[in-house]
Amino acid sequence: MEAINIYLVIYALVLFIIFIWLALELRKVKRNGDERQIAIFYRASYDGMLGGIFGFVVFVLFRALIKFFDIPKIYFGWMPSPIVIAIVTMYISYRIRIK
Repeated sequence: MEAINIYLVIYALVLFIIFIWLALELRKVKRNGDERQIAIFYRASYDGMLGGIFGFVVFVLFRALIKFFDIPKIYFGWMPSPIVIAIVTMYISYRIRIK
C-alpha cells in the first residue's frame, strides 16, 4: 500500500510539472498564434489530461488485479506509465487537429 502512495505523489508532481509546461506553451501560442491555434492547443491539452486520467485508472486496476489474482508481474511488464499515455495522447491530438 505504501508503494501506491509513493507512486501517487510522484504522479502528482509530474502532472504538476506538465501543467506548468502547458501553461508556458499556451503563453507562447497566445503570443504568436491565432485563435485557431489556441483552440487546438486547449483541446489537445484536454485530451492529454483525459488520457492521463484514463491511463492512471487502468494502471491502478491492473495493479489490483495482479495483487488479487497473484498474477506474475512479467505478464504486465509492457504496460506504459499513465504519464506517457497523457503525453502521447496530447501530442497525437495536437498533430491530428493542426492538419
